[in-house]
Amino acid sequence: MSAPEYDACHVMAPGETLHAQHEEYPLFHALIYGDPTRCAKLSKRLACALRSLPLRLEFHYEHDTLAALEAGIGADPTLVLDGAIFLEGLPSAEEIAERFGQLLIARNSKN
Repeated sequence: MSAPEYDACHVMAPGETLHAQHEEYPLFHALIYGDPTRCAKLSKRLACALRSLPLRLEFHYEHDTLAALEAGIGADPTLVLDGAIFLEGLPSAEEIAERFGQLLIARNSKN
């Protein structure tokens, strides 16, 4: 019996990195602001949508409303990627994949 494949479609734990084993992939730092339940939904959606893209994404969460307001966050949930607001609300998996695909293209064109 072979070992089960890693299931990317799960709620990512704080500090967990999607595709951690691929050190050759660029690393992005995700901070998800919002209610724990909505953050979990976005986390799982991100993990599912990005499972085939060549990137690593380290997950962190902030559930404190005051901290979110101080950071200029206006939607629940909000994904801040490397210090900048990247996604707000619960976008579709297709939208997530498209946005990150564009990010990778832009990053590669700079190198």
